[in-house]
Amino acid sequence: AYFYTNPVEIEEPLEYDQNNDKIKNIQIMLDGLGYDVERSDGYFDKKTEEAVKQFQEDENLKVTGAIDQKTGGSIEAKIVELIQDGKNDKQMEKALDVLFQQ
Repeated sequence: AYFYTNPVEIEEPLEYDQNNDKIKNIQIMLDGLGYDVERSDGYFDKKTEEAVKQFQEDENLKVTGAIDQKTGGSIEAKIVELIQDGKNDKQMEKALDVLFQQ
């Protein structure tokens, strides 16, 4: 699902108990990066806050649990790296399988 997420655009920090599509987008990205968010419906619950804090710690960012432009940009950058890596591109894997079978 993270292959189809949108670029991160954050004007005001996203925080606990908020609910919107930007949070949903971030939740999908965090899940794709291996963080346990438990939900991807756009509600910023405590589990999402914990995942954000863990990401911030892992990336040496200020640990706040809120998603500001810097944290959001870092999450997006990590997703772009993951997508460009190619290891998780199921369509490419299938295309290569078909190509090599011919």
